[in-house]
Amino acid sequence: MHLAKGITAYATEQAATERHRLTSWASTWLAIRQRAQLVLEKDLKDQEDVTGVTVLEVEVEGDDDDYEFPFSFDE
Repeated sequence: MHLAKGITAYATEQAATERHRLTSWASTWLAIRQRAQLVLEKDLKDQEDVTGVTVLEVEVEGDDDDYEFPFSFDE
């Protein structure tokens, strides 16, 4: 019984962390996604072949703020 409660508490905490990360990253990347959408709509709308489009790879480092999120087990 105690193991099940522990696993449930851990899973709930991890889910809250992932929800916070999703919210944080969504707001952080919003401006970039909007700009990319404009570029795609404006600059590439008439192009059938986009093989010449350069791909930009972005590395995302861990955010220390993720661990300061106050967890709620009621969600």
